[in-house]
Amino acid sequence: MMRSLSEYMNEPLSIVKPSFFKENIELKSREVILARMHFPRLFSSTAIIEGFDGKWEFRQTSIWKNKYEIFQHGYSLSFAQYQSKTFKNSGILSLPRGIKLIFQFKIFKELNSILEENGETLLTIANKGFFNKKIIVSLAKKSTLLDEYPWLILFLWYVATRDNAHVFVYG
Repeated sequence: MMRSLSEYMNEPLSIVKPSFFKENIELKSREVILARMHFPRLFSSTAIIEGFDGKWEFRQTSIWKNKYEIFQHGYSLSFAQYQSKTFKNSGILSLPRGIKLIFQFKIFKELNSILEENGETLLTIANKGFFNKKIIVSLAKKSTLLDEYPWLILFLWYVATRDNAHVFVYG
């Protein structure tokens, strides 16, 4: 059985695009691949994520409102919804049981975060390097939300690259 995401809190995590020519993204801890995200068709807004003993889909359901939904792979009803706020530098992810997470995008600092409703940072992803870009993931604290929704890291990357295409080099 795979370790839960919060167990990787003190380990280096990164988001990697192994091939420039393919739309595949990996979440890694050192050399271990924890999760993969791929786009089934060229220029598709649907992403499929596999890892942590699960499989999910991210879909942009409204181009005009920058609205996204998360589905258990193979199901037609979403269980979570994301809505960008004005000027696209933040948004709200609504999860089951009334849980809401705040997404923040700091474009000039190349830092993106997920915060809990109380303002505490849950995780961040940041661009490091100038010529050789690397995306570093930092888990700010242990949380059952990370274990229950291990796709959160890749969803933050997905939204950042869709809403703010200039934020990441391989968006």
